[in-house]
Amino acid sequence: MRLIWEEAFLLQISLFREEKGKEKSKRHQTSIASRVSIANGITFLAAFIAVLTILLVCEGIFLFHKSDESMRVLSNSTMNLLDNTLRDMGRVSLICFSDDRTQRIVHSYRNEGIREQIDDTKYLDHLYTSMVEIRGDIQGITITDNDGIIFHKDPASSIRSGGYGESFIQKLDEVGKQEGTVSGCNIFVGNLRDYFAYRSSNWDDIYHMSFLYLTRTVYRFSPYQEIGHIVLNARVSHIQEVIYQSLEETLEQGALYTYYSYDGTVICSSDAGLIGTKVSMEDQGKEGGLRLWNASVVKRNGALYMRTLAKSEFSNCSFELLVPVSSIAKNLLPTFLISIGTGLLLMVTTILLSTYVTKKRLRELKELSVDLGKFHRKDLTRRYIVENNDEVGQVKRAINSMLHVIDDLVKSEYEHKIKLQQNQIFEQDLAMRYLKNQINPHFLYNTLETIRITAALNHDKVTANMLMQLVTFYRRGSRAESALVPLEDEFVTLKAYLNLMHYRYEGLHYEFQIEKSLNKVEIPNFILQPLVENSLFHGFKNRGYQGNITIKANQKDGYIFIYIIDDGMGMSEECIRELNQTDGTFDANIQRERSGRHIGIQNVKARFHIFYREKGGIHFENNALGGCTVVIKMLPEIVETDGLKSGGK
Repeated sequence: MRLIWEEAFLLQISLFREEKGKEKSKRHQTSIASRVSIANGITFLAAFIAVLTILLVCEGIFLFHKSDESMRVLSNSTMNLLDNTLRDMGRVSLICFSDDRTQRIVHSYRNEGIREQIDDTKYLDHLYTSMVEIRGDIQGITITDNDGIIFHKDPASSIRSGGYGESFIQKLDEVGKQEGTVSGCNIFVGNLRDYFAYRSSNWDDIYHMSFLYLTRTVYRFSPYQEIGHIVLNARVSHIQEVIYQSLEETLEQGALYTYYSYDGTVICSSDAGLIGTKVSMEDQGKEGGLRLWNASVVKRNGALYMRTLAKSEFSNCSFELLVPVSSIAKNLLPTFLISIGTGLLLMVTTILLSTYVTKKRLRELKELSVDLGKFHRKDLTRRYIVENNDEVGQVKRAINSMLHVIDDLVKSEYEHKIKLQQNQIFEQDLAMRYLKNQINPHFLYNTLETIRITAALNHDKVTANMLMQLVTFYRRGSRAESALVPLEDEFVTLKAYLNLMHYRYEGLHYEFQIEKSLNKVEIPNFILQPLVENSLFHGFKNRGYQGNITIKANQKDGYIFIYIIDDGMGMSEECIRELNQTDGTFDANIQRERSGRHIGIQNVKARFHIFYREKGGIHFENNALGGCTVVIKMLPEIVETDGLKSGGK
């Protein structure tokens, strides 16, 4: 059997080797260390990509937030500079408006003579010159009454002959109806009218040829009525210079800007074509608009721009600044390159270190794998030394446990085989003895019958009766052809035995108390006599076989109970315990150890167990008033066994 287990284990090893060889032939199988290193590399790469993505997202959030704050500061700063320009122009306009002579000139210029008009013109020219010296933002001044232009001073233009500017007056009237926003003035954007003569060579420069007009209506207080307008103008190119001074670096990066008046008219823009047009700022903000990390992003001309809008509380004008998202994203490039370089360096270093450490740690496992690949049947007694409590140590401990179990199984199977052989030998010995005892039994019966007849002829009835009981006992007790007999037949055999014992010991008496309904119940042949003999031996031997023995049989709760009761000396507690511990199984070693003690009871219980298994039993107990009782519990029908059934032979 040991060889069988060894062959089975070696067969498993062989199959493992064959499967491993097939896998190698199908594909190049890498080692565990290499696979772990590759897995670690993939893990580190995924972690690096995730960390890099998070880093770039965080850097992008920070950068966009910082850019948004910077753009707001720039927009507000530029808006303040533009407000200062308008504020200064408004002060100049207010000086003119507050000058009494200017108001008188506007009111009575048409009614004056030539000399007075010339003097008034000189006065206004001097006033204009002084104002330009105060503030260089002013390009020109135009003063009108309700009928036309009465004074115009602008280095870039002059009034054409016969030009009165009726359309210009109408425009001023329209603007004057609006509520003043800049120190009581109104603003609008436009070109010089065709009744002005231009003195410029930059005809194609829209910024140079476009003007910001600041108009103030002049009123007469007694009676209160509108008598004219004071108009100051500044070139849009000057507004552009102010914006460029504030946003030079930002504009060089491709930024766009738009400066709106309070009514949405574009005063100045990086797109010259928008100057003088009205644009909805809300629509501009909605065009492709989205929120990116709390920053406003719009789409213009197919590109994405970050947008900030600064609105002045002084002039109600607005300044829009657009910075390309691409220029902001370029600032992420150094961070990206540094992160890529650092991450790759760390990843390569980590993979190399991981590969080295993994191979070093798995070296012991590799050696164990190679050793198992060379396993031989003689190696079942091998045990691996467990040095560490890691996974390799656990594998070695498991292999040691497996080898120990296999070795124990081999030994157990071998011992079981030896034990089985011994039992077979013992059974053969019993069969041989039984065969010897069965040699020509009829010769013995015939001889005893001849002696009985002779005793009867000689009128020796006692001897004849004894011989008849002896023949009956042996004839019924030695019937081997029937494994089961009716209970009444078993009692006949038992009565013959007890009659013989009574003839020998006259002080021995017996009694049967049997329910008639149980007479035909079949029980194993010759199973009660050894139990009665055991009761006689232990109960009456030391008393000269003087006493009473009672055999009862009844049925209760679906079971048949047979009682063998004596009033003898009883048995020791050790003997009772030993008899009750006998489980009915046959073991040659136990039989030899007991050296013949209770062998008859052992055989009876073994035969009883064959027929009834766990459905019945034989129990010994001492009586309270002396003596011993044997209780036999069994079913009305035997439990089916191999080849033996109720009534079978």
